[in-house]
Amino acid sequence: MSLLFSESSTNLVNFGSAAALDNLARGTFLGWFYPTTVANAFRTFAGKAGSNQIALHRRGIAGGGSMLRMYVTRATTEQNATSATATLTANAWQFLAGTWDVTDGGPKVYRGTLAALVSDVTDTSADGSGAKGDDSAVAVHVGTTPGASESPGMRCAMFQMHNTDLLLAQLIEQQFFPHPLASTLIYCQLGYAGTGTQPDWSGNGNNGTVTGATVTPDHVPMRPIFHAGRAWSGAFTAAAAAALPYQPWLLRAPVLAQ
Repeated sequence: MSLLFSESSTNLVNFGSAAALDNLARGTFLGWFYPTTVANAFRTFAGKAGSNQIALHRRGIAGGGSMLRMYVTRATTEQNATSATATLTANAWQFLAGTWDVTDGGPKVYRGTLAALVSDVTDTSADGSGAKGDDSAVAVHVGTTPGASESPGMRCAMFQMHNTDLLLAQLIEQQFFPHPLASTLIYCQLGYAGTGTQPDWSGNGNNGTVTGATVTPDHVPMRPIFHAGRAWSGAFTAAAAAALPYQPWLLRAPVLAQ
């Protein structure tokens, strides 16, 4: 399962703005996304985008949106990280992540696929300057900024938000074995609850409310999300998944990190 967001629509999942989600000096957005187009720039995959923004989105030049960008509003100049052009691919599952730290170093953007482990694709980066903008009035969302019509054409199968800037090794583990960490603020498998309330499996109760997005049966063709050993390494492809025996007695809730 996943949720489908129509291009240039008001489609989104709103996770609210609980105090624990506000004004983070360090953090990470990550998820599995399937852009159905990269034709338009400035479409938000996930973030707290508003007057004071923290967001992971696509941007580009000459009307395209094939660059991945993470940015944070600061009083004088914004903090941002941007990938090279043609980083994003239409009609393919991609593991995307953006990290930020306004106290010690600039943001980074990351990308992985079903065939390649996530890697740092940051091409340019700027720390910015001045106090970080107050984002307490802005909700965390997947899809368009609340009140706007700028949702990217995409599917999203999994979304997480963390209160620290995860390291590459941690992102690699989340790529093929998504699970809550001590830093997890939101962990959601989108679409498994239909278009009703999207449960936050982190245990923090930051559930999502769907507007406009629809359910699609397509999920990332990797290991089953409800069971799998932590020893798995490498890319988990659709062919590998099909070769596994069906073991319904192993179905269980996600395992919390030890």
